[in-house]
Amino acid sequence: MAYSIEYTPDGRGVYRMGEGVVTGAELVAAAQSEIGDPARARGLRWGLIDLTRVTRLALTAADLRAISEANLRLAALTPDIAIGVVTGGNGVFDTIQMWQAMAKATGWKIEVFRSRADAEAWIRSERGATPP
Repeated sequence: MAYSIEYTPDGRGVYRMGEGVVTGAELVAAAQSEIGDPARARGLRWGLIDLTRVTRLALTAADLRAISEANLRLAALTPDIAIGVVTGGNGVFDTIQMWQAMAKATGWKIEVFRSRADAEAWIRSERGATPP
C-alpha cells in the first residue's frame, strides 16, 4: 500500500504517509475509515499528512468529490482539528491546494508546507503536540 495511517498512543493525533503513486481509491478509503470509528475520530486534535515521498497523486475529480464528502461527514465528529500537509517539491502541491480549498467547508485548520519540520512546528504551535 502506498498510503498508510498511524494513530498516536493517546488518540489525539493521526499521521498519514504516502509513497510512490498514491491512488484516489487509497485516499477515499482512508477518509472513509475514520468515519467508521466515531469514538477514535472524536478524540483527534491534529493530523500530519506527509506526501514528500509521493511521486504522483492519481486522483480524478470524482475521487476529490468523494474525499470532500467523507471529510464533511468526519468534520461533524472532529470539528476542531489542525492538519499540516507536507508536499515537498514533488508536483503534488497543486492537487493538495485543490483539496484544501474543497475542505474549507469542514472548518478545519489546514496548512500546506514544503518541509516536514515546518509542518511539525505549526502543529506544535496549534496543538502543543509533536508528531511522530
